[in-house]
Amino acid sequence: MELKLLTVNLHAWLEENQEEKFKIISKFILEKDIDIVAFQEVNQNKEKRIIDANIREDNPSLIISNFLKEKGKNYNFVWDWSHYGYDMYEEGLSILTKYPISSTKSIYISDSKDFKFWKTRKTIKAELKIEDKIVNVYSCHMGWLNDNEEPFEKQIIKLNSFVRENNNLSLVMGDFNNSDDSEGYSIIKQLGYKDLYKKTKENQGFTIKEKIDGWEENDKFLRIDYIFSNIECEILESSVVFEENRVSDHFGVYSKIKY
Repeated sequence: MELKLLTVNLHAWLEENQEEKFKIISKFILEKDIDIVAFQEVNQNKEKRIIDANIREDNPSLIISNFLKEKGKNYNFVWDWSHYGYDMYEEGLSILTKYPISSTKSIYISDSKDFKFWKTRKTIKAELKIEDKIVNVYSCHMGWLNDNEEPFEKQIIKLNSFVRENNNLSLVMGDFNNSDDSEGYSIIKQLGYKDLYKKTKENQGFTIKEKIDGWEENDKFLRIDYIFSNIECEILESSVVFEENRVSDHFGVYSKIKY
């Protein structure tokens, strides 16, 4: 089984020419025939009209899935939110896939469950049936190492327990807010997760450049967005995407894997 995977922190509705950037992402999904996408900072305005369940008319995953549908490709998505961002957005996570979603679940990985606190965090899971296999996909937006209020060290333990509820192939994707030379990354590896990105001397996999929200003191390129699996997979392709054609304050990560 081969799968094409993409993760992007959208920084949604905080970008200039936002709808054009959604189109750039959609076109990449079409051109690469992506199987599974994990999005973070999937923001929808709390004043916008509800379309279905908790989905508002400006939900980025809805906009992207509608664009793909216009091009003849049907993608399903799930979305949930954890806190208000900038006092006006319901900031959430989503998983977009061309496969049927058999079930979904989200949990708090932060101690806080207060949607008014910006460090409140969830992880969302989608269970997919692909060929004759069950594949579990997780979209994550983690906190920072040694944070005084919501430390990554506690969140990763909750995330790991969530993932280890079953032994199926699990793809754990998203913004982990820990660079690959950090103690946080070492914790992830010690828990047995496989990094599905093949670094080279020319391609270090950097996904942020200097200062962005949450990294105001940063002055260099860092790799903080990842695709992990709980089971060894062969990496057929991997690259950082949207470097030149920027769609966010993060670059995206693409991997093609064989399981």
